[in-house]
Parts: sequence; structure tokens; C-alpha cells
Amino acid sequence: MFKSKFFWFLARNTVVMVWAVLILLAFRLPPSGALIFKTALVVMLLIHLAELPISLSIGNQKELPKGEIFFKTVCYGFTWWLPLRMNLIER
Repeated sequence: MFKSKFFWFLARNTVVMVWAVLILLAFRLPPSGALIFKTALVVMLLIHLAELPISLSIGNQKELPKGEIFFKTVCYGFTWWLPLRMNLIER
């Protein structure tokens, strides 16, 4: 399962949907109800930023631009760099 390109494709799309739902709920609900979603947004961003040293190492080995590594790590997290390390995706 983890060696399937389709699995990682679905995983990346799921992460994007989570971002979208969190952003929508964080800014469309009243302030009292939105606090938990704003907190979740910050936590998700911090987790993805914490993955940058790993993804930069992998991305540099694959000779990818640092901007692309940063953007894809913040957007997708490990669902991008782990299959990249396993040679399941090229970029």
C-alpha cells in the first residue's frame, strides 16, 4: 500500500482538503467557534515547518529548487517528501 503512487496521490490531496476545510472554518465561523480551527491551522503549519530539515535534505539530493521544496513541504508535509525519498514520485 505505501509503495503505491496512487496512495500517496490520495494522501497529498487529503492534506490539501484538510488545509481548505481548516481555513474555511477558521475564518467563516464566529470567533468563539473558530478558535479551535485557527489553533489547528497554526499547529499544522508548525508541524509542516518542522519537517523542512528532512525535506530539504531529500530535495537537495534530488537537486530540486529550495523554493519548491519549501512550498511542497508546507502544503503536503511528509506525503510529498516520503514518496520522493522512496523514488515513487519524481518531483
